[in-house]
Order: sequence, then structure tokens, then C-alpha cells
Amino acid sequence: ILEIPFQYGVHNLTIGNPTDGIPSWDPYEATFGAAEVWHELLDPIFGHPVLTGAYYGFYHYFLLGKDNGGLATGFCTSLASLVADKLWKGETDATTITKASIHKWITGVHGKLLSRESLLHFHDQSRREVANVETTARFIERAFLTGCDRNTAPLLFFIPSGAVWDAGYIDGMGSSHCIFPYRFAYPENHTGPQLSADGITTINDLEGVELYCWDCNNDTNPNCRLHFRKENGVLH
Repeated sequence: ILEIPFQYGVHNLTIGNPTDGIPSWDPYEATFGAAEVWHELLDPIFGHPVLTGAYYGFYHYFLLGKDNGGLATGFCTSLASLVADKLWKGETDATTITKASIHKWITGVHGKLLSRESLLHFHDQSRREVANVETTARFIERAFLTGCDRNTAPLLFFIPSGAVWDAGYIDGMGSSHCIFPYRFAYPENHTGPQLSADGITTINDLEGVELYCWDCNNDTNPNCRLHFRKENGVLH
């Protein structure tokens, strides 16, 4: 077992995964920078008022959530990041949090996924396709093995393979998801986690290893886990 100190009944949220958001201008400014936003809106020479206004329109439409006629199918990234933040801050009130108390906040945090940096980062990972499974698993395993905190604790994203110009990629993004990993369970007689000589990654076998995760779509189920297997030598 390799784990961080997450405990069900203490650190998990219990509000499910809302499908309605309440987007507003303040989080938009906070995400993209108030000075930058107003410069783009008001500078007639170097700004881009039409594009900036159109982008905010998309931002607002996306974050309305599908129950309000928007695009977001949930707010998994915000919820998983909140679980991580409370865990590493030592707070134990996660199970008592209500949707109303965090609704605007989770909407704003989810909007950060629409930043240029986030979109490019996820697109680069998508283009690695199935090879990214092992890279991501070892990144999380190394973080647990060497120690992580509020600033470095990893989240796990499910995103489509391929590139934005591939057929079905945009539709696949609608099914993307984010969960909070907290425990590796190794099969019997496994050697356990082992760092590479340079400490950059892990080198132990991952076949048959299970990664337990908190999933906002199954927020009170302690048995949510991924099971790693190999097909033709490639980790899935």
C-alpha cells in the first residue's frame, strides 16, 4: 500500500456533482487577470474587445451547466481540488459542506479549465494517447512516494486521445472527468514502489496495481478504483 492520509467520512464531499453553474464576471477577472481583461476590452488600438466579449460569452455559456442550457456536464475539477485542498490544510468539515456554500466558487474554479495554459496542457497530453496512462500513473506514484502537499498533490484527469482536429475529439471532451487519487494497492508478492536512480519517475511494474480515487460522481463510495493492466506490453 502507498497512500496519502485521505479518509472517507472525514475528507470526502457528499454533495454529488452539480450540473448547474452560476458563472459571473468576478471569477472571470480573477482567472484571466482584471488588468488584462479590461485592457483587451477598452484599448481601441491594442485590445480585442469583440474577441474578448465573445470569449466571455462562451465562458458564461459553458459554465451555466447542462441543467441551465450550458455545456458543462459537471464541476468535477473544482470538487476534486476542494477535497485535496481541505485534506492538506488539515480541515475535517468536508462532509458537512453544502452545495449552496460553494456553488459560485466551484463554478469559477471550473472556468480555469478554459485558460490557454490549461487547454494547451491537456491537448499535449491527449496527443500522447494511451502512452500517457503509464506516464500519469508513475507521476502520481512518484508524488506519493516522495511526499506531496497542498501545492503538489496530483489530480487525475480522463481526457480523449488524439488532437482537436480529429473526428470526435470535441465530443469526447464533453465526457472528460477529474478524480482525486489517494491510494495505490499492489498485488500479492509485488516488490512495491521503487524510484528510478535519478528520482525522476518510478520503475516498478504497474500491471495489476490498483489506484483508489475519490470520485464526485460516487462521492460516498470508498471502493472507486482503477485497475491497471497491460495489452501487448502497453499499460492501460
